[in-house]
Amino acid sequence: MRAIIVTTLIMGLSFLIGCKPTSQSKSENKKSTLNTFIEGATGKTAVDAGKRAEEKLLRVSEQRNNDLNEVLGE
Repeated sequence: MRAIIVTTLIMGLSFLIGCKPTSQSKSENKKSTLNTFIEGATGKTAVDAGKRAEEKLLRVSEQRNNDLNEVLGE
């Protein structure tokens, strides 16, 4: 019984890793399920989201400072 379960899991993982739709080209920037899982488990996804949030906050802050400088006539 355990051998059947292990074999099924191995077949399922190999399917997820190896099978891609024929219409998908290599130039597309899509992540596999395994890569998505690994990045989520290691925290890379959260770090990337934090970096994007920081960049957005800096852009908004810079725009706000520019707007204030225009109003104050500096």
